[in-house]
Amino acid sequence: MQNRTVLLLAALCLLTPQRALSQTVADVRQYTTFRCDFDSSSGRTLTPEETEVEKSDSMKDIVFAQVDHDAQLALIVNHHGSRSVLPVLGEDTLHLIEFTDVSNLTTTTIFSKTGKLTNVGAGTQMVFRAVMSRHVAGSAAEGIASQYYGSCRAFV
Repeated sequence: MQNRTVLLLAALCLLTPQRALSQTVADVRQYTTFRCDFDSSSGRTLTPEETEVEKSDSMKDIVFAQVDHDAQLALIVNHHGSRSVLPVLGEDTLHLIEFTDVSNLTTTTIFSKTGKLTNVGAGTQMVFRAVMSRHVAGSAAEGIASQYYGSCRAFV
């Protein structure tokens, strides 16, 4: 009788909905390339006198490629060319950190729990929600801080 109880409990653990759910949740660690589009944004220009609302445009076709979590290496490819970025894994996020030649900082965060299979062309593709934060030192003692909101398509 005790053996049957153990077998029954083991079977229940294996068949619980939580296990099935965990197998369907997307994990950003599975992917090595992301193509991101940011359609919504908000920004501010910072001067010694005030903080002004900055008009921010959308940002399209930003690619993070060759993401290697073990080596902590990745590339960003955009209209400026390509450069190295630092990939940092969070519990349910992937942060891609870029330092420019003039010490500006851009951080893109891709949220693993937002992954959703989406129809793209003739097939489906995993798409994650993402945010990009840019901190840019401007001219004449200005700073520009902006946030871009959008999504990233994932490729293996």
